[in-house]
Amino acid sequence: MDPFEISSAEIRMDELHVALTHSGNCRPHVFRLCWNGGFFESDPVIAYVTVSHDAQSDRCGDSISSEFRFGLSPMKRQFQRNYAAEAGTINVLGNGIAGFYTFTE
Repeated sequence: MDPFEISSAEIRMDELHVALTHSGNCRPHVFRLCWNGGFFESDPVIAYVTVSHDAQSDRCGDSISSEFRFGLSPMKRQFQRNYAAEAGTINVLGNGIAGFYTFTE
């Protein structure tokens, strides 16, 4: 995983919006939201996530600010399967990420 810094993270509807900075600008970079598919029992349940960064061997030093949107629907579907409930709240936590994902269906 290559270095980056999250400046803000917010859950909006079924998406996690992450603003971040990284260095580069010579090659496309790949950012992914990683989650193991499990929940830690709590009230509400907790899903630990991390954003991964692959700079594709980009050695340029420009400072780049970007915003990424990651879909949370797979997390919602897993919650619905695990808990037999259409509605719920998940506490999403990770590297610079903290927010409640609440859905009704």
